[in-house]
Amino acid sequence: MIVNIQTLKEEKELAEKLKNISDEKLIRKLKAIEKSIRKYTNNKFMDVKIRTYGKIQEGQICINSYPYFLENDNIEISHSLNNGVYTIKEINQGVITIDDDIQLFDCEHIMVTKVVYTEDIQEGVINMLKWDLGLRNKVGIKSETISRHSVTYFDMDKNNSLKGYPASLLGFLEDYIKARF
Repeated sequence: MIVNIQTLKEEKELAEKLKNISDEKLIRKLKAIEKSIRKYTNNKFMDVKIRTYGKIQEGQICINSYPYFLENDNIEISHSLNNGVYTIKEINQGVITIDDDIQLFDCEHIMVTKVVYTEDIQEGVINMLKWDLGLRNKVGIKSETISRHSVTYFDMDKNNSLKGYPASLLGFLEDYIKARF
């Protein structure tokens, strides 16, 4: 997962808001943000130096003993029917169990690559989640005055928003955008 749920719950500004949200809903939200970031930047954030080959047998990923994968690491499976990003729940003697409740199809040849999100990406995701939980319901309001009730709206058009978030909030992604060919 792009950001650990425990890290989010320790975040002072988010702790109170996350009490009302189930872990399943939070995981779904984080996966959606992760997918949006990967698609928008055209960047898979893979560490190609940490890559190995293996197979999927009986719903588990089997690789040769490889010391660079740890519990809670993100991995991307490719060259198989099970392409996608998964979180390692457990690794024991070259057998990886993933965190998702997804049925993996048996496959003789897969490529497993470690996915690494830098601290600025993780901090940006935390800020996106803060905005989502605190300001999403006020989308479009630029300023609001209580006395004599005045509300000013701003456009949430293509120039001011990206993926449903204010463009200024996603500025941290500019360094990670890769060219599309």
